[in-house]
Amino acid sequence: MLRADYHEVLDTARRDLTQLGALTKDALHYALQAFKKRDTAMAGRIIADDQMDLLRRKIETTCVELLWRQQPVASELREVTAMHEIAIDLGIAMGQVNEIAKQAIKAATADACPETTNVHKVAAMTESMLGDAMQAFDKRDAELAESVYARAQQVEDYYTPVIEEIQDQMQADPNAVSCGVSLLFEMTALQRIAERAENIAWHTEEML
Repeated sequence: MLRADYHEVLDTARRDLTQLGALTKDALHYALQAFKKRDTAMAGRIIADDQMDLLRRKIETTCVELLWRQQPVASELREVTAMHEIAIDLGIAMGQVNEIAKQAIKAATADACPETTNVHKVAAMTESMLGDAMQAFDKRDAELAESVYARAQQVEDYYTPVIEEIQDQMQADPNAVSCGVSLLFEMTALQRIAERAENIAWHTEEML
């Protein structure tokens, strides 16, 4: 591979990773909407879509080939390594998005559901974190990457009280148990997605 070809492949991988981040954030948004609106059709489309998995595999393969064939210089090495790690983080995040979609389908038939105001707050913070972490990578913005860390702590601060709140409502109303269990799974998925967003921000800072 000539150096000109190498840089063309590297540029393509950057664009692919940015696209993967945008697709993952969109999928998270629609999975959350599917849960909120009890839209099983939307949730099913998210679960069935394998576009992101194929794109992630393409990015990971490209990064490995760039490292193997080109032995990039220090700055390029940091970028290729960061891209590979971010692709893995997005893959893990997408697995959690699929979990939210699956729980949306289960919760759609529930007779009653616990109060979800604070769940929605955590969901909004997580969605924002993921979007900003990927924007920090795309725009090479270290300050934006740093801001993701503060919101990661906010998600952690909300997590335990919201879990306890859901459990209390499940104990008070047996009809809310089925939906409450799905909300508990959703909260765990959101926490794990927030962790992936924090990782993406960290890899971006290391790259810069």
